[in-house]
Amino acid sequence: MRVGPNRVGKFGLIQALADGVKLALKEDLIPAAALGAGIDSTDQRLVPVTVDASDSPIALGRGDVVDLYAVKKGNAQVEFNPALLASEISVDQVLERNNSGVVSVLVILKNDQVLPVLSYIAESRIILVRTR
Repeated sequence: MRVGPNRVGKFGLIQALADGVKLALKEDLIPAAALGAGIDSTDQRLVPVTVDASDSPIALGRGDVVDLYAVKKGNAQVEFNPALLASEISVDQVLERNNSGVVSVLVILKNDQVLPVLSYIAESRIILVRTR
């Protein structure tokens, strides 16, 4: 049972520390809904990717397999050299396709692919290419 904050330490200052320790040791920091449904679901994460409608395949849907490319944003004179971020990844859900020309897609990535993809999202143009 949690003792009230006015009973733990002076002015309840120790309660915040105790709650932080409890969060780090006991609580699940990754929601169960974020886990993939694959064979080894602990090795997969759902990652939201927002792309221009012109940079995604037509009729993209759940279960489609795509390659994820990134092109650095910059001047128009910069060469078009796409970098392959992840290959043969599965689309879990197309969240939003509206008249603004933006498509939000949930893709399933392996743990080792998540950080490189997230680092490119902010500074690059993301392109999805259907593989199958």
